[in-house]
Amino acid sequence: MNHEVVKECTNLSDEEKITFPEVVRRLAEAGIELYYTDLLAPSKTYYANNTSYTVECSFQSKKVADTFNREGVIDAIRKIQSGQIQYQECMKKIMASGVISYIVFIKGRKVIYFGRRGEQHVEEMPK
Repeated sequence: MNHEVVKECTNLSDEEKITFPEVVRRLAEAGIELYYTDLLAPSKTYYANNTSYTVECSFQSKKVADTFNREGVIDAIRKIQSGQIQYQECMKKIMASGVISYIVFIKGRKVIYFGRRGEQHVEEMPK
C-alpha cells in the first residue's frame, strides 16, 4: 500500500484542497479498495490487498449528535456534491446528523454512513 498517497489524500481533504471524486480517483489508482472514516477517533483506515493503514485526521467539529437524522445526512451530501459547501462543513453537518462513521467502497462505488445505534444511509457514488 502506498502510504504517501493515503496521507496526501487525507491531508488534502482536511485542508479542503481536493474534492471527493479526486480522492476516489487517486486512491483507486493506488489500489485502495475502501476506507473507513471514524468520526469519533478521528481517523481514516485504508484497505488494500488484505492490509490496512490508519491515518489521523482533523475535523473542525468534535461533537457527534446522539440521534441519527437521515435527512440531514442526505442534505449535507447534496450540498457538497453541488459545491454549496466544502469538506469540513460537510463533516460538521453529518456529525450534527448523528453520523459516527462512514465507509467508502471505492470498487463498489458506494458510501455507507452509520449512526450510534446501527442506523445507516447508503449513498451510491455517481459514475
